[in-house]
Amino acid sequence: MLSASRFPGNETENMIAVTPIKLNSQRLPRKNIKSLSGAPLLRWAIDTWALFAPVYVYGDRATKSHLPSGCYWIEEGDCPAGQDGNDLFAKMVRRLPHTDWVAIFNVTAPFIEPATIRAAIDAVKSGQFDSAVSAIAIQGRLWGPNYINHDPATCPRTQTQDPIYLESEAFWIIKPRLILDENRRVGHKPYFATVHGAETVDIDTPADWEWAKRVGVTDSRAEILGGLL
Repeated sequence: MLSASRFPGNETENMIAVTPIKLNSQRLPRKNIKSLSGAPLLRWAIDTWALFAPVYVYGDRATKSHLPSGCYWIEEGDCPAGQDGNDLFAKMVRRLPHTDWVAIFNVTAPFIEPATIRAAIDAVKSGQFDSAVSAIAIQGRLWGPNYINHDPATCPRTQTQDPIYLESEAFWIIKPRLILDENRRVGHKPYFATVHGAETVDIDTPADWEWAKRVGVTDSRAEILGGLL
């Protein structure tokens, strides 16, 4: 079994990365092994996260044969219908070796840049934050049943607004105890790892897949990943 790796530049804390993968996706069947610019979708994120930590994959037996060498497979347990995301996170974390930090990521976000991950790791390593989450920063006039972040009587300039953050679903970095003891995927003082452009792609539907294919052909990692197969 792989052990957690030390944070680069920090000999006192370590981290493991883990991702849930299934083949029976409902909206886009077998999306995680579909070829994106010559490499299976799952390779993009796994190979990126492997630069920073040992990678564990939580999935069924059908998933195992599609995994790249060097990552560790954990057989998926029962996933009752209606299970929420935090329950899944807790199931995965309980199966991991001891680690100070866990990075949970989705392979459906293939274009996350190493620099974004590095910034998130540096943030939690600094001690100023208890977690990190990939997020899209929104500076705009938002509405629900009523206005959310502005006074329509004054119509503020959007560039002067404090951003509101939308989780991009690409990754979370957090201490395991916050998941297991408090049922949280984001801590009390999170660092928002802001994603931009192609990094915001999260593949759930056929339309998402078509967009990802257009992005993938321009990503510099496409040639590298394709050459590894």
